[in-house]
Amino acid sequence: MAERQQLRPVLKRAAVFILPLLLALGMLELKLSLMPREFSAKMNYLEKRAESVEVLFAGNSQAHFDIHPDATVVKGFNVSSPWQTPVLDVQVIEYWRPRLPKLKAIVLILSHFSWGTSLGGGDRASRNVLFRRDLGLWGDWRYFWEGLDPRSLSLIWVYGIENVRTIVRQGFRFDSEGAVAPDGGWHSSLTKKEVSPRSAAARVRIHLEDYTDRMRERHETLLVESIRQW
Repeated sequence: MAERQQLRPVLKRAAVFILPLLLALGMLELKLSLMPREFSAKMNYLEKRAESVEVLFAGNSQAHFDIHPDATVVKGFNVSSPWQTPVLDVQVIEYWRPRLPKLKAIVLILSHFSWGTSLGGGDRASRNVLFRRDLGLWGDWRYFWEGLDPRSLSLIWVYGIENVRTIVRQGFRFDSEGAVAPDGGWHSSLTKKEVSPRSAAARVRIHLEDYTDRMRERHETLLVESIRQW
């Protein structure tokens, strides 16, 4: 009994510290969820073009940054995004197919890294939040329990601490429509990154961190089955 009485003041002091922290994190998540995002801006653009899109482009960051349908003669849209694995490609395409009445073709851009990688669990998996929030998709998980990872629910994890600090300083403002073109392409002038053998080697290391033959076989089977249906 005496031990319980001694523990109560400790618990009260802990609650005084923890509860305001949880409240602050909750408010931060709410503010981030209300802020325009490039992913949601892309989806909004496609909704406006849904009646006219004939070609849908999907893929990972290579397609996201380099495909600009309006620069071609086709009436297309780019639904690619960074770290969009074949699993997510199929989910996104299946989401939009019935919503695009004039769709005639699907162009799927794949790289070597796409075949054997997965968002899985951990920090990278936080990108699943975007697909869950904006499209209601399950996302890309190697195992079911990874989909229950708290990082798959938090926008703080999506942006990262440094970016969140910048967003807060800017008053939760982001020119999402300025970053994404009306055809789903990316305004490359807004993103300046080092292009060199060193940066290329760094990207290769990142992409090969969880590359497995098992995941490659999974993607091959998934794409073959999906292409047959399309």
